[in-house]
Amino acid sequence: MLRFACVHVSPFATSRAEGSNVLLDPDRVCESKHRKSRRLSGKLADICKNDTSLMREIHRGISLGFRECENQFRHNMWNCSWTIKRSMRRILAKDTRETAFVHAITAAGITYAVTKACTMGDLLECSCQKHPKSKPGSDDGRGGGGRGRFRPAAAGGNRRRGGNRVPNPNGILIAPYQQGAHTNPAAYSTLTGPELARNGAARPQQARLRRPAMGGGRIQRHTPKGVTVSGGGGGGVGSAVSSGATGTGLPKELPTLTILTGQEEKWKWGGCDDNVNFGVRKSKDFLDARLRKKSDIKTLVRLHNNDAGRLAVKQFMRMECKCHGLSGSCTTKTCWMKLPPFSEVGARLKEHFDGATKVIARNDGHSFMPDDATIKLPTKRDLVYTEDSDDFCEPNAKTGSLGTHGRECNITSSGVDGCSLMCCKRGQAHSQVEVKRNCNCSFKWCCEVTCSTCIDVQDVYTCK
Repeated sequence: MLRFACVHVSPFATSRAEGSNVLLDPDRVCESKHRKSRRLSGKLADICKNDTSLMREIHRGISLGFRECENQFRHNMWNCSWTIKRSMRRILAKDTRETAFVHAITAAGITYAVTKACTMGDLLECSCQKHPKSKPGSDDGRGGGGRGRFRPAAAGGNRRRGGNRVPNPNGILIAPYQQGAHTNPAAYSTLTGPELARNGAARPQQARLRRPAMGGGRIQRHTPKGVTVSGGGGGGVGSAVSSGATGTGLPKELPTLTILTGQEEKWKWGGCDDNVNFGVRKSKDFLDARLRKKSDIKTLVRLHNNDAGRLAVKQFMRMECKCHGLSGSCTTKTCWMKLPPFSEVGARLKEHFDGATKVIARNDGHSFMPDDATIKLPTKRDLVYTEDSDDFCEPNAKTGSLGTHGRECNITSSGVDGCSLMCCKRGQAHSQVEVKRNCNCSFKWCCEVTCSTCIDVQDVYTCK
């Protein structure tokens, strides 16, 4: 007699298991025995089959993300201990705020590691970000710097609206014209360097104003009276062109023209931008490729948190500059966009973890909304989750909790690292440890530093 048993399979079991395998064992996704069943195709298949160097950076990125996770949660009840994979696999099988942070920080880690490898030349298929010739004054910050705006070195010249100072093809920075309270960034004109030298001082009546070649547009000619050109320092052709008290002056539609040729204002793109766009793209190819065709709430939440992690890297690119000039003077600055320290990325995501939003699926089946109607919709930067966190006070093999027994706590703190919260009201044990440190250091010519060894006694409190 044949008997049949019905086995219920959770619709999220595959995606959950796959999600934990991708982060805890990236090579498992690419193993040949799993390729057929998982139907690897497209960009993910290319990564698995051809890009061994890229897979190496993906490994580094995941490890970087988990290490930063441990660093950010070292004082929390859940300390993101990823070396115990059985525990982390249980955490990743759910959709709590802890899971949201892990997905975000690992996506950020892959983006960071791949971007860094591009800059260092470790990946053949990419290089550092190049600067396309964009119109001055434009504000297209995509790519974290490859499409960045020209900005002068002096303070106050980097405003996004109205006061953008823009360079002309001859390297002279000017301020755009302003008409009343409204400013049109495209409506600027320049006196080129050669024209100032040739026409400005000798023949002010014939000085020409025209749009720079990179901005396009037709040439405008004006012959204002009383235009003066004052000599600038550092060999500049002029530092200011202004309307005099006598004469008609500049036309009303062009009330002011300020040419900035001081040494502190010279600025140009240079160096090698960190190619964050490539890092974002490869992070998506590896982590999101098998999720894009799904629309369940778990998948939507995970894709959202992955994007939030990448955005934390991309939006905090910073400008780094190097001065050039004789005797330490900063005659010219060469600037490029650089990745922020990854600890700053982790700190930013930790802030979003503290303010994460619990969400539920909408009726359309393709989006989510806050579980509480009084809470505003989460932004692209926010972390989201669907399940409440477990109790991490006691060890629990089913939930992945390792408990807080034996964890060090701060007896004077009332926060999450304090003994009252960390130890879950079980109390704490007190002990003293001896810590060696260098002291009484002195410099001996030449060139040696000698130090004594001092022993400090420190109080240590651990949870019972």
